[in-house]
Amino acid sequence: MGPVAFLRVRGVDSATAAQALRDEYVYVRAADAQPPPDGCHYWHRVIGLEVVTTEGHRLGEVEEILQTGANDVYVVRTPDGGEVLVPAIDEVITAIDTSAGTITVELMPGLID
Repeated sequence: MGPVAFLRVRGVDSATAAQALRDEYVYVRAADAQPPPDGCHYWHRVIGLEVVTTEGHRLGEVEEILQTGANDVYVVRTPDGGEVLVPAIDEVITAIDTSAGTITVELMPGLID
C-alpha cells in the first residue's frame, strides 16, 4: 500500500458515506495547500518551468510529468518541437527554482543525441 492520508469531510459522518467517496480525487485550493517537504515540489509548479543545463544551454520547458514507478520523468518540449525525457533524480536535477521559473540539470551521457 502507498502513502495514506486521513481526512474528515464535512457532511460525511458514517463509514458508508465515506466508502461512497473511495477512489475520488480530493481538490485543495493552492492557497490552502501545505508547503511540500524540502526537496519536493507540486507538479503544477514544475510544469511550465524552463529547463537549462549547468552549462547554461536552454533545453525547453517541462510539458508533462510521467510516473514510472522508480522516479518521475519530466517531458521537456524543446524549442524545435522535439522532446527530451529528463529523469527527476538527484544525479540529474541539480536545482529547481520555482520563483525564478527554472530547473537546472546535469545531463547524463546519452540523454541527448
